[in-house]
Amino acid sequence: MVIDANACFNSATVNVIVNPLPIVTATGATVCINQTFSLSATGGVNYSWAGPNSYVSFQQNPIITNATTNMSGSYVVTVTDNKGCTNGNVAQVVVNPLPVITVSSAIICIGNSTVLNASGASTYSWSPAVGLSGSVGSSVTANPATTTSYTITGTDINTCVNTATTTVTVNPLPVLAVGPSASGCAPVCVSFINSTPVTGTCSWNFGDGSFSNSCTPNHCFVTPGTFKVTLTLTDGKGCVNSDSTKVIVFPQPIADFGFSPQPATNIDPVHFTDMSQGAVGPNSYGPYGMLWYLGDVFLANPANNYVNNSMNPMHLYDGTDAPYSYYVTQWVQNQFGCKDSITKVVEIKPSWTFYIPNAFSPNDDGVNEGFKGTGVGIDNTTYNLWIFDRWGMLLFYSNDLEKVWDGRIQGKDGDIVQEDTYVWKVRFHDFMGMSHEYRGIVSVIK
Repeated sequence: MVIDANACFNSATVNVIVNPLPIVTATGATVCINQTFSLSATGGVNYSWAGPNSYVSFQQNPIITNATTNMSGSYVVTVTDNKGCTNGNVAQVVVNPLPVITVSSAIICIGNSTVLNASGASTYSWSPAVGLSGSVGSSVTANPATTTSYTITGTDINTCVNTATTTVTVNPLPVLAVGPSASGCAPVCVSFINSTPVTGTCSWNFGDGSFSNSCTPNHCFVTPGTFKVTLTLTDGKGCVNSDSTKVIVFPQPIADFGFSPQPATNIDPVHFTDMSQGAVGPNSYGPYGMLWYLGDVFLANPANNYVNNSMNPMHLYDGTDAPYSYYVTQWVQNQFGCKDSITKVVEIKPSWTFYIPNAFSPNDDGVNEGFKGTGVGIDNTTYNLWIFDRWGMLLFYSNDLEKVWDGRIQGKDGDIVQEDTYVWKVRFHDFMGMSHEYRGIVSVIK
């Protein structure tokens, strides 16, 4: 109703239509960095989006590429329907960062293995699988034959994926060629070397209980046997290799002999007895593996000193120059050609003899003036001579083989005893220590 200034009024009827606001739906996304995501809305004809970092779009379903973390947040969409009514809604966008994958690297020697560990994600895959114990998991064992690079793909709880790489460096083993091999008669002494020298730490095992840390050791093997000699070398990169050679040590025969009698005389043959060990024939030393040199320098044919056809030879030495020392040598050899020798001295002494006259004439004619014993092989320090008259009175005594009885009573300057027969007794030891005693009579003739 309307009333004017004159208080007049009138009325009319108007119809008003009220349209409802559009019902707006808005959908955002949860994505990872660098991924593409889209916003979506419904409920109108025209759309206007506004979001973080002054984002603006007039598309109903705008698409956004290369997502970054600063794109996370609320995106407001304003929707206008065909009646011009507007409404809005909010879509949430979450941009998750990529996982940071860390993985260990390693340097190994060929033939060895190492464990590679990855972290920063929930699940992992490894590529290539060559040289690995498996292709998934946070830890794998790697033993590639050559230096190899691996790519590790990690996925976190938000299904965001990232990669990392690692390298397993494979160093070669040091090259060895141990030498020399050797064989021989004990002792065998060898200077060992690595014929392809590599700088590093050396460890030798000689196989006989002995060891060395020298890279060029000298070692003597004294016990017969076969020995495996091993060099273990660690180079500057920690890689270890070993190589071996062989040393064969043959047993050594031992020369030795005895002989009897000791000492021998020039009338006694000397019997030699083999006491050697390990002599084996036949070889260059004859059927018994031994050779004798008898040392008899007085033989007419010196070649006869050499005997190789007897283990226990016998020889009668020339006593012309007795006493004399003869140097006897025995050589022995075994089946391996190993030799030994020994030299011993054989003393040949003259056989003892004793002679004493049965008469003498102390009459100053210069012939047969004295009485004494004589001989060879007599130990003069044990010599004793007694002379008695027929009534048993001691006339003369001497402890010297060279002292002569002149026919007088010992210790008196009187006349020579009368012509008669007198008793003597001699006692002495020979050169071999045997005791001898003789008795007899001697006539004094004037």
